[in-house]
Amino acid sequence: MKYLCIIFALLVSGCASFNKESTLYTNYEQYKESTLKSKDYIKYFSEVITNNINASNESQLLFSKYMSKELHHYERINNKIGCLTVNGVGDKNEPVSFFLEYKNENKKWLISDIDVTFLEDKKNYNSKALCPKDVRVK
Repeated sequence: MKYLCIIFALLVSGCASFNKESTLYTNYEQYKESTLKSKDYIKYFSEVITNNINASNESQLLFSKYMSKELHHYERINNKIGCLTVNGVGDKNEPVSFFLEYKNENKKWLISDIDVTFLEDKKNYNSKALCPKDVRVK
């Protein structure tokens, strides 16, 4: 019985690890990679964002360039909405956080809202996943 419980625990943790393979952060990494190669990065955004983008403000979709080094990230998913927080530093070693909202549209996680926050101090990093609406001042 003891061995059966251990095997069950390993199977459950293995399944949990497997589910983490298709994470919001993985999607974010693919978006970042695409910004280096081409304009393919647009496919990572929901129509909520791309419908309001034109040639004069398309550079806003390249927000990932504000962070030169990532330190940690947190994510949470509730049904068809996900939140990703990425903490890091900019080119001048200033603390910066990205707060991204993802929507699951047609079985794809797409960025539907973005907030880039420059912080006064690294101690102000959030240690949990927050969506942009959670950090915006009203």
